[in-house]
Amino acid sequence: MTCNISNRFESCTEGFCCATDDFQFHIIYCKKIGYEGDHCSTRPSSLDCPCHDGFFCKPNIAGHLNSLYGTCHRDKAINNTTAATTTTHHPNVPFNLRNGTDTTSSDITTGGIAFSIKPACNMTDRFNNICPPGFCCCQNDFLQDGIYCRRLGLQNDTCSMNSDDTSYCPCSTPFICQPNLMTATFVSTYGKCTKPERTPTVVG
Repeated sequence: MTCNISNRFESCTEGFCCATDDFQFHIIYCKKIGYEGDHCSTRPSSLDCPCHDGFFCKPNIAGHLNSLYGTCHRDKAINNTTAATTTTHHPNVPFNLRNGTDTTSSDITTGGIAFSIKPACNMTDRFNNICPPGFCCCQNDFLQDGIYCRRLGLQNDTCSMNSDDTSYCPCSTPFICQPNLMTATFVSTYGKCTKPERTPTVVG
């Protein structure tokens, strides 16, 4: 069934979403939404549908760096419901990219990435209040259809010398982005966040 990748759920029947073929990216069709044990991606992906409501994508390899792929597992977290929104927290798993709950992992304080899909962060206002303090809205590094909250650069984090590059956040204060390579005629596209060298004060 042909569908609209920009309207992933409405263009397919219930229980399916619009996705790109795993191998032939020009082919787009309706795929089944994930249930217990189904394959899933732990980052925004046009190749997969999210896990069904009540499930989350558990990475195959978890830790400070989580694997890109995992399987859908039943969500046993406690839902905190208010009149306006429902928030589910998973302290030991990454953001549930599948059902859009506002979930963060312990990596949010150790340098990991906090994803935010529903509500999505706003690329026109990258530092809005949807992202946590110390994060900004970024385009997915690998798939251009996903946006998420990413941590501001700290010491030795990769950064972009191009201020318009939406793949990275700028370095946090007091760090600056120093290019990996710089000559009289060339400056590399990417660099590392480093503390600026202090200029000695001239007295007299």
